[in-house]
Amino acid sequence: MLVLLWCLMMVDADWQTTETGVFQPLGSGEVVVRPDGGFYVKNFNDSQVRFFNADGKLEKTIGRKGKGPGEFTYPVSIFFDDDRLYVFDVLTTKVSAFNAAGDFIESVTAPGRGLRLHKVENGWVYGDWGSIGRPETPTFYWADMEFKQKETLVSLQDGGFSKGSMVWSDGSKTIAEFSPIDNRPIIAISPDGKRIYFSSIETFKITVFDAATRKVIRTISREEPRIPFDEDWAEERYQDSISDDREKHDYKKNYPEYFPPMREMEVAYDGTLIIDRWRGRPDKNHYPIALSPEGEEVQLKHKYATYLRLAGVWKDKAYIFIFNEDDEEAGVARCALKDADAFVEANPIVFEGSAGYSISISD
Repeated sequence: MLVLLWCLMMVDADWQTTETGVFQPLGSGEVVVRPDGGFYVKNFNDSQVRFFNADGKLEKTIGRKGKGPGEFTYPVSIFFDDDRLYVFDVLTTKVSAFNAAGDFIESVTAPGRGLRLHKVENGWVYGDWGSIGRPETPTFYWADMEFKQKETLVSLQDGGFSKGSMVWSDGSKTIAEFSPIDNRPIIAISPDGKRIYFSSIETFKITVFDAATRKVIRTISREEPRIPFDEDWAEERYQDSISDDREKHDYKKNYPEYFPPMREMEVAYDGTLIIDRWRGRPDKNHYPIALSPEGEEVQLKHKYATYLRLAGVWKDKAYIFIFNEDDEEAGVARCALKDADAFVEANPIVFEGSAGYSISISD
């Protein structure tokens, strides 16, 4: 702990850290920074969302385990928009809304489980290709706030597969599938919720929609090499993944012919589109590119490792994921944005355990 504090002090004398009560490293979407500098942290294991003010003080614990109003069973996504916190529970399919003080207001029912759900200006966008019992024609939709009206934005022939192993029952038989990578379409939303970015899984193509009109603003395309999928590497991951499967299910292996062109995509705090690209057998290396909102290549403002740990920005402060290896607890540090690269480099995350969440569904 002393080493961590010394590193922090060397980077920025005005740093602050907040312990979150989450006992594995945090990731994208698990921390949401508000316009006033306060921030929410999703605590999955306790079925709660914790709200901290701009000084890092815990102000409110929101929700608890259960299926009643304002309660959660499997909260997967949190959003903040128009002074409301929204929490999506994948098991109950409820989206619960809370006011800025953390008081429960109402809940609405989303169209299904496993949705790739995102909040946009005056509504939602979602893909149904993650649902149990996949649709024959995977579709990307826009919906109003109550999910009463919806519009089709993109219809797909192939929705791809999520990374990992999945076992479920359709009522008559048990189905088991494994995929070593996530090759599904990627959805990214601009910080103001006004632009929607949707990626192809076959080529380097990004369709940009206006959230208000749902019209296509532009299409961003680049010539990128197609990398044949590495099945030897996939078999290694398969053996690791099923090693704890005591029932020895007969897994269907979902191996694509090629690696998808895009590995990750997000819109940074300044509107820059940050994309990590596949270059074959996955390792610790990344191949990022930065694009302007118009699709022109620009310089990365930060190292890619910083973007991976950047939860948000408020004024001149960067909110960065950290992890206390001794206490095995995740935290959020706030340092000067100009020092973010140095901060991340000086404070690497070391975690030897297995991160993630499991779910069991029988329909």
